Amino acid sequence: MSNVPFPSVQIDIDSIKDQVASLAREAKEVIRTSYPEIRGKIQVPLKRLVEEDFRIKSRGGTGAGSIKWRRLKQSTINRKNSDIIGIEFGDMLASLRVTSGGGQSVLEISFDNEHAEFFDMERSLLPDGDVPQWLSELEPLIEEVLTQQIQRQIDKT
Repeated sequence: MSNVPFPSVQIDIDSIKDQVASLAREAKEVIRTSYPEIRGKIQVPLKRLVEEDFRIKSRGGTGAGSIKWRRLKQSTINRKNSDIIGIEFGDMLASLRVTSGGGQSVLEISFDNEHAEFFDMERSLLPDGDVPQWLSELEPLIEEVLTQQIQRQIDKT
């Protein structure tokens, strides 16, 4: 009992630990079963983020993962009459794919172009690992899906 001079109640969290554990298991299952819907919700916005990242780097800016492409040689700029990198024909950017990857929770970003490997050796097309700025932009969409799924689960009970 507490030492306060008015009526009070104490709740022993241990007494509800089984319910909390059950809720945690249910939440984990809701998240797991939401992967297809999450992938569907973020696939197009993720592709737009990668396209924008490509355009930023092609114009000399710094993209995701602090990647900045090396400038074209002056002779190439003179030949092309432009210093923009990688978009003169549009085929590299058009080859961008965002598809389901190696597991339920994985989206794979790739460039399906015969020149992509060579291009990437000279100028990194994609950053290594997760990209926090992309994830933070996608987070509200993921939260929306999870909120809807949790509400559906609540409505069932």
